[in-house]
Amino acid sequence: MSLNKIEIINKLLETGTIDKTTLSKAISACKEKKPITLKILADYSGMTVSKIRLFFEEYFDLPIIDLDDIVPNPDLAKLVPMEISKIHCMIPAFKIVGKTHLAISNPFDEEGLKKINKYIGDNFGVFLAPEDQVIKALDNLYRRSQFVSVYDKTILHFT
Repeated sequence: MSLNKIEIINKLLETGTIDKTTLSKAISACKEKKPITLKILADYSGMTVSKIRLFFEEYFDLPIIDLDDIVPNPDLAKLVPMEISKIHCMIPAFKIVGKTHLAISNPFDEEGLKKINKYIGDNFGVFLAPEDQVIKALDNLYRRSQFVSVYDKTILHFT
């Protein structure tokens, strides 16, 4: 699943969320710095990142998820190497009826979606999540798995 950038740009302009000159500056900034695109769009449009997320939910049916309210499935998260998940700020969070759902912070990250696709397959859905929540969820899962590994080794050592 990736969003059509042209369609997004047209909708941003059509809704008056951003004007052509400002959008051009935002695109240039993204190309130069490679930051999280939603942050750049928010900075240039004068909107908050949460309002930009609401824009994506309203116009592109890209639902928002609050990772502070759910605990991602550790078995799904382990399917993707931690480095890839952290670099692209994406985490396989849960599975419903055989479909894996990702929590992502940047819907423009086609490269990240392609990489994760290799590990989880084509049948996935996407939810927008704040970058800090995705990183926090990944850190929590990583810490938990380290604890389990140490605990397992301790048990093996004493038996």
